[in-house]
Amino acid sequence: MFQEDNFQFWEDIYLDNDAGWDLGRVTPVFESIAQEMNKGKLCIVGCGCGYDVIMFAKQGFDVTAVDFAPFPVQAIRRMALGSSLWFPLDKHIDEGGPPYGTTIGEVKSVFNIGWEIEKEEFPDLSIEPRKSREKLIIFKKTNEIKYV
Repeated sequence: MFQEDNFQFWEDIYLDNDAGWDLGRVTPVFESIAQEMNKGKLCIVGCGCGYDVIMFAKQGFDVTAVDFAPFPVQAIRRMALGSSLWFPLDKHIDEGGPPYGTTIGEVKSVFNIGWEIEKEEFPDLSIEPRKSREKLIIFKKTNEIKYV
């Protein structure tokens, strides 16, 4: 078992305030696409402290937030009472993480049955360190199952 397979690995990163991927605010590209998307169900995997989750919920989306560590989930609950996926494409999996690298093909392979691509782009609104490194792919669930 790898250390990353244990929730405590991720929990310790949050508790040590060492989550370098956490912007401390809504991701600019998500803020932009929230205005373009039709309201509906949305799942944010690896949601972190939930800035994007709360923003989408306030915009009228039915949001499911998923994270491996308890700390960010508790942070979302706290924010929700008072009132958000990045995988670098130019980083190899063997370089470690977080964040971990992946390929567009790997991401698409997860959503190849029962999903269709609604939008795919390298967003202009990506923050500078992520320009050309993150690709936005919005998948829409279909009623039909296509085997690819």
